[in-house]
Amino acid sequence: EADFIGARREPAAMDASRALQAEMLERYRQLMAQPGITGQDLQAAGVLPGPAMGKALAFAHRLRLAGVDRESALPQVLNWLREQEKGD
Repeated sequence: EADFIGARREPAAMDASRALQAEMLERYRQLMAQPGITGQDLQAAGVLPGPAMGKALAFAHRLRLAGVDRESALPQVLNWLREQEKGD
């Protein structure tokens, strides 16, 4: 709010900014309410527990934040893991 006042922006611009922030927060909440990839999913796909699984789960979380649905994310995570293993 202080930035808008200091920049002498119109109250309507401040309202629009608040509305955009509220919309983005709601999108984030909806996204986080959807199930994500779990360690159990990876184990069922043959991934052993360990550091690689932790990295794969972190990658899966980034995909989730990007809006990738669970069904599409699992194959991407498994492909990512294979690529990581090739690089080791």
